[in-house]
Amino acid sequence: MEACWIGSLPCVEALLERGAKIHSGDYAPIHLASENGSIPVVRLLISAGADVNDSCNTWSSGPLAYAVKRDQHEIAEFLLSQGANINWRDWEGDTALTEADSHDATRCISMLLSRNADYTFVDEYVFTILHQVASCGSVRVANLLAEAELKGLDPNATNKKGKTALQVLESRVGVTGELLEAFKKLMDSVSRNNHTHQESTEACNNYVDAAVSRRCRPLAQLLDDHTRSFVSAVRKHKTPLLVVFLLLISHLARTMLEGKFWSRASAFSK
Repeated sequence: MEACWIGSLPCVEALLERGAKIHSGDYAPIHLASENGSIPVVRLLISAGADVNDSCNTWSSGPLAYAVKRDQHEIAEFLLSQGANINWRDWEGDTALTEADSHDATRCISMLLSRNADYTFVDEYVFTILHQVASCGSVRVANLLAEAELKGLDPNATNKKGKTALQVLESRVGVTGELLEAFKKLMDSVSRNNHTHQESTEACNNYVDAAVSRRCRPLAQLLDDHTRSFVSAVRKHKTPLLVVFLLLISHLARTMLEGKFWSRASAFSK
């Protein structure tokens, strides 16, 4: 464990050769190596069988969470390249992005967001990312998230105690004017992007509905024409309804084979 903490690759190699355990206690070697930022040691541990998502500890935290706590962005990127779950949640519902926000790990925040980490999470205390920043985030983190143009967040969402992010910030001790300004900038960004996101979603839905309606119309018209012709046959010749139905199906199948129906169905499916 000490060898992993100090990042001594020769010592870790020697210990593994002598049968040292990859998994031990609440603080696995890969957690220590990830937190310390030693890629060679982490690579060696993984090759020896360490789980890149090992969460067998008191907090159910994975190696990625330990890496971002110290803003070890290179280690974090390496863990992700080895299959680490970017949205792994610990026993409190926190993710690597939560840990990065709480520990002022701006390099890891930028990296995680660039890899589409989920920032719409809600933890066990119904804290959103806005509540997290209000509770323990820094000026740098608030400014970084404001510049990230986050979409789909509700600035008025409340936590388990019924408090909004702004109310959490107001109850925080030692809030500076600079932090208040940065948080206001973040909330303005979220409100603006949330409104834009809703408008874009509504416009997209309207476009899809209109497109489907336009493409369904020829099909509906075709079916209506066929139905009308066969209803006329029923009235004129008093043909049994079942026979008419079978003839209608047969005629539609023949029309499809001729390509008249198929071209319309292809347009509809695109």
